[in-house]
Amino acid sequence: DGNTHYLEKSQIFEWDTMHPLWEKHVDIIPTIDVLHKDTSLVDCLNEHIPGLDLESQTLKVQHNAGSGGCFPIHFDTDPGLDGRAVTAILYLNEQWEPSHGGHITLYPWPYEKVEIEPIFGRLVMFSSAHMPHRVTPSIATERQCLTVWISRSITSTVKKDEARKMEKDAVRSLIAQGDMASFKSFMHPLCRRLLAKAMLSQEWERSIVEAHDEGPAREAALMSYHNNVLVLRKIFQKVLPRLEEYINDPTAKSKLYLDKYDEEEGGEKLVWF
Repeated sequence: DGNTHYLEKSQIFEWDTMHPLWEKHVDIIPTIDVLHKDTSLVDCLNEHIPGLDLESQTLKVQHNAGSGGCFPIHFDTDPGLDGRAVTAILYLNEQWEPSHGGHITLYPWPYEKVEIEPIFGRLVMFSSAHMPHRVTPSIATERQCLTVWISRSITSTVKKDEARKMEKDAVRSLIAQGDMASFKSFMHPLCRRLLAKAMLSQEWERSIVEAHDEGPAREAALMSYHNNVLVLRKIFQKVLPRLEEYINDPTAKSKLYLDKYDEEEGGEKLVWF
């Protein structure tokens, strides 16, 4: 409607190292401050995935007060928005039980969603820009976690205008193929994140309803998402029938490889970072 709405997450309380008051209060959170300044995870990821060129990290403390508190499906960032590449979440729930809920759900579309229990000491890592995810409603008395966003170096971070051009080029290349569009083109990371948003629409909308209290702000969020999906479906309308063929073909997804490209088998690497 052209207006700005403040959309608050019910029962969710957060504080991160980018907050202007963080440095003034590090004396009361010494352990968390040590974790924030510890580069062990950055160094480890750079060693095993050198192409990421990770350089810095931001830490967020999160408290979920229960009563159904949760997060809607979202990406942590967009290509070109900032340098965030990897999201790492450490769970601190010693008394957690399956009945409490509060699972983190990953949506590695076109694969099925994956629900992960927030068990004490568990570390979950995924792509900040290309992995849709959410937190299911929690009825635990409390649920805590630390989130670390790990960012690429400035020289390795794609600029906003460049990212937009890359996305447009990928989408145009896919659409130009029409009903002969290849599965590889659909799985281009910049196309895949847009298609996932459209193909997961029912669950995405439900997650928005669950995460926010009823009111004008929630209705505005639902309308914004609904309109976004309509635009995406219009953009991809010429190739959606072809996509449906692939999705319904069990052999198509079996040719995707998460960690290597097997040319002899005709496999395609599914790029996340």
